[in-house]
Amino acid sequence: MMLRRSAVKPLKTVQLGVCNAVRAGSIGMLGRHLANVVLSERAYHPSQVVGRKPFDAGSDKKNKQVRQGKNNAGREEQKVDPASPWRHELLSFDECVSSALKYSTTPLQNTYKRMDNSRLNTHPSFALFWDSMGRAMELYYSLRESSDFNAYRVSRLIHLLHNGLRSTRDQLVKLSRKPDYDSQSFHKEMINFLCNSLKDISDDVLANKVPINGYGATHLLTSFKELSFNDDCIQIWETGKTSPNEATSQAFQEPKVVGFMLPLIYAKTQSLTEPNELYNQVIQSKEFTHPNLYSGLIKVFIKAEDYEKALSLFGQLCEKAEVRNYGYLIETHLSFISDSKNLTLAESFFDKIINDEMPYKIILQVSTVNSFLKNIWKEEKNFDYVYKIWEKAVQFYGSTVNPGILSSLNNTFFTIFFENFINDNIKGFHKLQEIITFYSGVKKIDEPFFNVMLTKATTWHERSIIDFIDKNYTLYHIPRTIISYRILLKSLGSIDNTTNEEILNKWLELVKKLDELGQQYIANADLSALRDATVVWAQLKKDEKALAAQSEAAPTETTTNDINTKDPLEPLKNDELSSNSEDRIVQYLKILKRYTPFFRAPKQVYRYTTGCAESYPILNEYLQGYSNISAEDIPVPELHSFVPREH
Repeated sequence: MMLRRSAVKPLKTVQLGVCNAVRAGSIGMLGRHLANVVLSERAYHPSQVVGRKPFDAGSDKKNKQVRQGKNNAGREEQKVDPASPWRHELLSFDECVSSALKYSTTPLQNTYKRMDNSRLNTHPSFALFWDSMGRAMELYYSLRESSDFNAYRVSRLIHLLHNGLRSTRDQLVKLSRKPDYDSQSFHKEMINFLCNSLKDISDDVLANKVPINGYGATHLLTSFKELSFNDDCIQIWETGKTSPNEATSQAFQEPKVVGFMLPLIYAKTQSLTEPNELYNQVIQSKEFTHPNLYSGLIKVFIKAEDYEKALSLFGQLCEKAEVRNYGYLIETHLSFISDSKNLTLAESFFDKIINDEMPYKIILQVSTVNSFLKNIWKEEKNFDYVYKIWEKAVQFYGSTVNPGILSSLNNTFFTIFFENFINDNIKGFHKLQEIITFYSGVKKIDEPFFNVMLTKATTWHERSIIDFIDKNYTLYHIPRTIISYRILLKSLGSIDNTTNEEILNKWLELVKKLDELGQQYIANADLSALRDATVVWAQLKKDEKALAAQSEAAPTETTTNDINTKDPLEPLKNDELSSNSEDRIVQYLKILKRYTPFFRAPKQVYRYTTGCAESYPILNEYLQGYSNISAEDIPVPELHSFVPREH
């Protein structure tokens, strides 16, 4: 997200266009108007450095004064009485929080610095950041007894925890593959630490043990929302605003806090009474209240499909916003894309980002695009429309975006794709080839692309499409990780015409890859893939048979088109392969028994036998004879890194 500092006048141009369309009372007209807005006074473009308008000096001076005022106030709040018995702890706390905050700049500060993600994540020391945060929390538990531990300090600590939460979530998104959840992940540990810390602080605030200001309340509530604890978030806010402590009550009723809470409250109550009252106050007021209140109201009215009020407020925000408020403009811009059921309006805002037509630079969040795709599919069931937006997004992200971003986008897209073509595999296959060709023209195809495709393709229950995707890994010279081996083994549970020999071969390929990578044991993820290819398939077949016995199957009609249509997947099919439920389950138990010495812990045996039977009861029929099963015919390849577990 980059700031275009001299974009004040262009923002007003946008605002006038919005207001005119709103006054006309036509959303359709507004959509066309937004699509044709020309920002004649654009402040920045990579190819238009010459003729760039200078920044508004008055606005710059005002922003600088505001920042200086906040900094001065902060210094006053951080003063420590030399005679205070808590002096040493307070100074240590301030140092820890200040140094850690420097390592975790907020999104708005990132836009000023124009730093890319790689620089942000690697400089300065990531470990030092977490050490400072941990030390700050240790000091918090002792300092909360001190009268010198004021609202400013508590709120800065909450801000730091919120930044830590964002950083951890960003790291998970940017991973090229999912972490192995069998191991004690660093990210999981940090999430637990952050949750517990935020919970402790919120309890102390509501019990009036520590003070808080509006700045801290906003970060506290935002953190709980980002952790998906919406009910806790609402409860904290409702308790906080009615606190007997006047300062705490006022903190939770500040406009920026109320603005944040409005969408959550509306989602729970579906009431527009309070938003409408606030809307009238904001529209009639000559003063510019906190932009977060505008943002909250806009989100509510988008959800309520009252687009005229949403756009009217957006117009006011455009007119009154200064450079330091651009983050709120960007946030509401994305809300029009992700939450609007008026797809014309959503696409207008989407295209403004794609075509780089706004006076502020926006990072197009993949979650926003995913929501837009889902809304298109839900509202219109129009795959061509979905495909068009997906194409634009892929081209916009290009070849340099983090793999996790495109994996998320492709996950949503292929879910819709395979649902759309579930009854027309032939047409779907041709479209899939077109998609692969397009994608390879934008960026080099990587493993996650085919991993997502293969995972979603199982909904077709078609061997030929699994084999087709499998061959493309080799065709596009893609180095394969353990992830694709697991997915391929798991995918056998989606097709009927396979054999135990094929399941065993995929298992052996997986084990050899694990050994090649230096793994010392069989992980839960490996055993889950084997379970899905065998036990889960058998349970599904049993359930289908029971359902069929309850109702007569409808007669199948064969049409001339069905007979004459040539299936492009036919050369890949092998109908001679087959297996029944008993065969697959016995094969599962034999492999399990043969490889038990290479399990990480004895509890894995229980988890994938008795524990597995709790979810898939068909397995119970075979567990009594598990101890007598001979697994000598199951081969174990020559292993170099695996360490057999001692009994």
